Amino acid sequence: MTDRPVAKESEHQVGNALAEVPIVRHHDQGATEGIEQVLQSRKGLDVEVIKTAGWAVIRDKTINKEYDAAHMLSPMPLAITMGVGSNPQPYTMPAVENINGQAITLSVKHKDKRNPKDWKGFKFAVPFDFSMHNYLLRYYLAEHGIDPDADVQIRAVPPPEMVANLRADNIDGFLGPDPMNQRAVYDGVGKDTFLKSLDCLAPLGVAALFGQSSGSVEPLNLGLLAQKGSLYVTRPTLNTYAAKRANLVAMANELFEVVKSGAVKIEVHQTYPLKDAAKAHADLAARKTTGSTVLTV
Repeated sequence: MTDRPVAKESEHQVGNALAEVPIVRHHDQGATEGIEQVLQSRKGLDVEVIKTAGWAVIRDKTINKEYDAAHMLSPMPLAITMGVGSNPQPYTMPAVENINGQAITLSVKHKDKRNPKDWKGFKFAVPFDFSMHNYLLRYYLAEHGIDPDADVQIRAVPPPEMVANLRADNIDGFLGPDPMNQRAVYDGVGKDTFLKSLDCLAPLGVAALFGQSSGSVEPLNLGLLAQKGSLYVTRPTLNTYAAKRANLVAMANELFEVVKSGAVKIEVHQTYPLKDAAKAHADLAARKTTGSTVLTV
């Protein structure tokens, strides 16, 4: 918020411009108008919410007094006030909404390079130079012996464009906000979590529902998938994928190879003598067990 007199909450403000970067993938014009209506009805603020392409544009337009207030990354008001990256100008930060949900996402071609020590030469994207994402990435790399200034490249990319840049091979990975990190979500709970699982997905993401421990999912309006970013939904069953003997053998071999490699460690949480198989089945049905259950002979 620019350093200018601010009206009391009870006063009616007219003609204020409020800027925001539409991070959430289903943030359309209707969502923007909804924000305007909430501010009008609850706070008495007559504002125009303006979707803006990126953080640098928001910084420049607020400095030039084109915006009265703006949605910003938390380090931005500090950097502007201190004159880091721009001319110094006092800024007021009236509220901090959220500082969570960040994650590092790598290209699938690097799926075997999970150790940060293997990331030398990588090109990473962050939302902005003055963002907690940039600082978190630099700290994480340095902690694992990677010089963030010499061993990798870090560039600013607007969050809605991160997945496209990853797919185009312009970058090797990014540290960005939720929900740009989720290309696929696997939901085994069902009714209580399914719609929230959709909210975790990036555009064109896939939601795989493989269980319904909380109950069956309610009928789904397919228009919701369009609103949330052209999503895909699938309900796989093992019998379908293992219907052919060759597929069953291939899947079994792949599973045992992964287990033998140590990539997946199977934890046995409870064992039952074979004579107590009926009790094991009853406990399983009553959800008294967790993880793997083994019958011993």
